[in-house]
Amino acid sequence: MSWGRAVGPAVLVGLWSAAGTPTPAGAETPTETPTETPTVAATVADAEALNRRFRTESPASLASFLERQSREVFARREAVVQALQISPGDAVADVGAGTGAYLDPLARAVGPRGRLVLVEIAPQLVAHLKRRAANGGWDQVEVLLGTDRSANLPPNSLDLVFTADTYHHFAHPAAMNASIYRALRPGGRYVVLDFERRAGKSRPWVLEHVRTGRRGVIREVRAAGFEAAGELQVEGLVENYVLVFRKPKPRGPLR
Repeated sequence: MSWGRAVGPAVLVGLWSAAGTPTPAGAETPTETPTETPTVAATVADAEALNRRFRTESPASLASFLERQSREVFARREAVVQALQISPGDAVADVGAGTGAYLDPLARAVGPRGRLVLVEIAPQLVAHLKRRAANGGWDQVEVLLGTDRSANLPPNSLDLVFTADTYHHFAHPAAMNASIYRALRPGGRYVVLDFERRAGKSRPWVLEHVRTGRRGVIREVRAAGFEAAGELQVEGLVENYVLVFRKPKPRGPLR
């Protein structure tokens, strides 16, 4: 797969590394300016408050909020999944699957011989996702109950882990990123779709709700051992970015 070319409605471009140099060399880099709001130090209590709604509200109530056309990650879900370039037969996880907005397009992408795992930390959402998968006839879909610290995914079992407007809900990002790292096969991808957080650009709701911008996400994910692999530009995403990371493959013996 060529990461430097246009892929349907998206193109992968380079990411700034922690040292401030673009990777891969020569690739276009996303616009990063000092206006990005610094990371907010979220406490466990802050994260619990943020996630309380998802632990207590009914799936129907949450769906009215999460699955509305004015929410760009829902309206553009087909384009996002197309940009992921999932191959039939792949094993994919949607961590923080919510009410299942991405269930159908992801299940179609992996196909009947693939595997789609939906992870949620709220028991009522786990039950809802199981019903939705069964009603849709998606035999390749499995639903797991995760925790604040782990996605509870089997080690070395996945080709792709995807999160959509979920990363900023991680109460313990270091522990969660480590669990995702373990779940991916060497060379597997970790894709983070989340809100831009920039003073003067982002809505006040985002500045209050989202704890860190893309640079903070890059730092945290790389600290778990991932390599920054680029950024997907998906048409129609204005408030959100899509970052791509890879679990490194083991280096062969020196000759």
